[in-house]
Amino acid sequence: MANPYAPKTGVACPSDSKLVRSFSANESSVHPLEKDFIQLRSQQTLQAWNDWINGSDVGYDVSLFQNKFPAVGITSSGGSLRASLFSAGVINAFDARNETSKAFGTGGLFNVAQYISGTSGGAWTVASLSYDNGSSTLPELVRSWNLDIDLINPATNNDQATGFTNDIVNALKAKEATANPTTIADFWGLFISHHFLPGSSAKNFFDESAHGAGTLWSGISSSDGFKAASYPFPIAVSCSVSSGESFVTLDDVVYEMNPFEFGSFDMELASFANMTFVGTVFDGGKPQDTSKCVTGFDQAAFVLGNTADIFDLDSVRLIYVCYTFYLMGLIEIKQLDDGGTIQGLWPNPFKGLNLEKFRDSASAMLRLDDGDDNGVNVPVEQLAVTARGIDVIVALDASGETDNDFPNGTAMLTAANRIQNKLAENHLPLPPMPADFTSTGVNLHVTFFGCDPQNNPPEFPLLIYVPNSPPCNGTDPVTNTDATKTQYSLLHQQLFLDQAFLAATCGFVANTTDVDTNFPTCLKCAAIDRARFSVDPIPARSSQCQSCFDKYCFDPQHPPSAADLPGRKFAFVDPSPPESFLHKHRVLIAVLSSVIGFLLVSMCCLITW
Repeated sequence: MANPYAPKTGVACPSDSKLVRSFSANESSVHPLEKDFIQLRSQQTLQAWNDWINGSDVGYDVSLFQNKFPAVGITSSGGSLRASLFSAGVINAFDARNETSKAFGTGGLFNVAQYISGTSGGAWTVASLSYDNGSSTLPELVRSWNLDIDLINPATNNDQATGFTNDIVNALKAKEATANPTTIADFWGLFISHHFLPGSSAKNFFDESAHGAGTLWSGISSSDGFKAASYPFPIAVSCSVSSGESFVTLDDVVYEMNPFEFGSFDMELASFANMTFVGTVFDGGKPQDTSKCVTGFDQAAFVLGNTADIFDLDSVRLIYVCYTFYLMGLIEIKQLDDGGTIQGLWPNPFKGLNLEKFRDSASAMLRLDDGDDNGVNVPVEQLAVTARGIDVIVALDASGETDNDFPNGTAMLTAANRIQNKLAENHLPLPPMPADFTSTGVNLHVTFFGCDPQNNPPEFPLLIYVPNSPPCNGTDPVTNTDATKTQYSLLHQQLFLDQAFLAATCGFVANTTDVDTNFPTCLKCAAIDRARFSVDPIPARSSQCQSCFDKYCFDPQHPPSAADLPGRKFAFVDPSPPESFLHKHRVLIAVLSSVIGFLLVSMCCLITW
């Protein structure tokens, strides 16, 4: 029986559809099926808007805004499991299915969102939400991730190690047998799939079963939840390394993977390929052989591995484990053979296109890398695409640039820079932000950017920035874990979700550590404000909302100060007992011991001979 991770080759190409589409700057467009989804999602969210926005809360006659509600997109940063848990905790705070969030007044923002994008750990959460079909609450979803089992060294005995190893090896060999090269990105993605994709549970985690293999990114579009538009349109994001280069730069093409397409709005490329048929050999936008299309290349595990294939510090353990498998003859990994890098390899569907601009136009393969490698760790640009018409962007930032692994705004500023200097032709700019997030304190609480546009339609989206931040109530933080942490106890998971909830809902009361009980109203004001610009004449901002905006909107002329936010604790406090070195590296030590033993026995045999 064929392993479900293997792509299917020799598939007849469809004759009635265009598999690659390209466009110019003034013709940028989304796929027609994406447009249909958003139209349905907009209809589906009408009731959610009316359930969430109470006119007496925000001071508006909400009937003015019917069929004119803003388009909302959520974007979740990278940061490995830290980002996965943070985004889950924040979305839980904004989810009306959570009775606590609904009662508090913040539950509803997630339910009106039309898009959700993510990279690295944020993309893992996006994938889990999508394949769950919107049936589980976020705490239930997090429990299904089995994060108390280590992401890289999961096994605690030989039987577990054997089952886990065989499962990974069989999948990789099956893909290699179809003449598709595997890389460490495949290896890594299969590790991730055991936690975030359908098919795994605590009971079968170490069994030789699919564990996400055969789960396709294009398959999201065929699920009942997606067909009903019961959750936001999902987008995963990866950087790329251009032909002839060794590292990602800010100028390199950024790729998105959505249920319908793979490609980029970067004007260097400005093309998308049908996601179902990525893996096919294309030239000039057409299959080289119409009888030899490929399906099943878009494995969700591979997609998630590609969004997060950055290996440094403690994550080098994964490479050690991979090399050990390789040295034992269990797997063959092309880039290990070549002594090259570790990006995911995608057959280039854009070969022969945009010869003068696209640096990979002559390349047979695209090299995809971690979505944060260009510094844009919050994939906001996919939501700023003009053709998507998003009015409000909710940015969840679990970056870790500070010494204490909290964000300092660099990811947002880098995104703004890239949009302004490279994507201005078909993207809206981000609103004005401070050059220094830390001195102004906007990295310590939810902040609204772009509250007062000068034009109609507004020249930029309203940005709701939600940073991973020290608890406003002065308790010890548990959410600023190192991005290389690969295991969380059940206690740590729960405390993490609680503090992420607090980060999303606390707001601030100046010069205290109190929770702002009026913050839910302010969040509603921010979400609904762009609807005013769809009414003629534009109604004045209500007194309730103006009071909120005076407090939470960033004013470049009168910037706030971090000194107004006292009592925060920044040093991480681990709520779980520390792991011993031997236990943390148990599988690696066991495998290396086997290899060393094998080598010693071989040497003894040679000496005897």
